[in-house]
Amino acid sequence: MVWLLETYSDSYANNQYRALQQFFKWWSEDEELPNPMAKLLKHCEDKTFVQRRDYAILMLFRSTGLTGKGNKQRIVRFGHDAARATDRYIASAASTPTPQTAPSGWASTTARP
Repeated sequence: MVWLLETYSDSYANNQYRALQQFFKWWSEDEELPNPMAKLLKHCEDKTFVQRRDYAILMLFRSTGLTGKGNKQRIVRFGHDAARATDRYIASAASTPTPQTAPSGWASTTARP
């Protein structure tokens, strides 16, 4: 997801996330298997910087359906879970040595913007 946000527009990354979410929901119900998106969220709940960043991004997508349509600034509401995940990400970014901040505002551990 971070690669999509760094490479493409916010709206494209959100559309890809929503498409995957719907596909895996259908697939897990049709095949009677566990939903991989739930597993992805669970995997990102750990305490490393990258996992907290990825979890915050996924929770914001899940909570708001953020898009960059029209390149306009918007005020969006998001739930408690997304706010908590974002706060934890910001706290870990502050304690991570020299994170590189991408134009989207999400920090990276690589030297690429």
